Amino acid sequence: MEATDLSPAELELAQTVGRHLSAVGLWFVGLDLINEKLIEINVTSPTGIQELGRLTRTQPEQAVVQWIEERVQTGRQR
Repeated sequence: MEATDLSPAELELAQTVGRHLSAVGLWFVGLDLINEKLIEINVTSPTGIQELGRLTRTQPEQAVVQWIEERVQTGRQR
């Protein structure tokens, strides 16, 4: 497995799907894409964040938890 950048089509797809998902209260999900096609939306276990951490040698889950905590504290949903 290797890190890659999203293509313009993948980025547009992620933004479009992301707007819909956040509108229905799903803020943290995983999107599986193959050849610029959406094949799966992971709403109960978006484990791609673990792979992101391994590939980038970072801990992105900390930023996600902080983002969620901020929204809970301020009552913001987006």
